[in-house]
Amino acid sequence: MPSPLPPNPFPPNAFHVAYQRCLALEAAAPHLQVLPDSPPPIVCARLLGHLLRLAPAGNPQGQVEREITSATDDANLMKLAKHFVSNFIKACESQRFCLVESLTAWSFHS
Repeated sequence: MPSPLPPNPFPPNAFHVAYQRCLALEAAAPHLQVLPDSPPPIVCARLLGHLLRLAPAGNPQGQVEREITSATDDANLMKLAKHFVSNFIKACESQRFCLVESLTAWSFHS
């Protein structure tokens, strides 16, 4: 399981707001239902938070921030995490390339 999210590392800006959503999802996770075919809520929260923290600066990190910010509720945040698992993490497992490379490539197509 991903490690717990550290305190918000971002100054007051859009990244700070997006990361706060991840922290809120992490706090609410024990009380949320698992969506069909999705990781548990705690994994979703931590995946999104760590992804936002560790994505390459610039468009890749900005795209993660925009996706998190545009999610309307916890269920949509969990669907977003499922999207990242399905499209990036599983691709890394099967194609043997890392998440950073796939995010960088993704930024050129967004």
